[in-house]
Amino acid sequence: MFRTFSASVAVFFVFSSPVLAEAFDMSTIVCDQVMTYTEDEATTALIWLDGWLAGQADNTMLDPEELGKQVEGILGVCLANPSMSLMNAAKQFLAE
Repeated sequence: MFRTFSASVAVFFVFSSPVLAEAFDMSTIVCDQVMTYTEDEATTALIWLDGWLAGQADNTMLDPEELGKQVEGILGVCLANPSMSLMNAAKQFLAE
């Protein structure tokens, strides 16, 4: 129970911090760009992406452990394919 609460608090602080000050189109971000982000910026982008993909799949669950695995997997795809869009990297990882 404490792990779930801790993860919820962490997600709250990620979204409440003023990391990304201006709006941008997530569909235009490529893996190379994500690698230049600060940890906070990358976390915000990857959590948003996870939520967007979950919405596409009509999945309302948030599993912090699974989120961590997905983030690591997406970043692995990005490292191997720096010119790939972040969204396509996520889709490729989830299709594996």
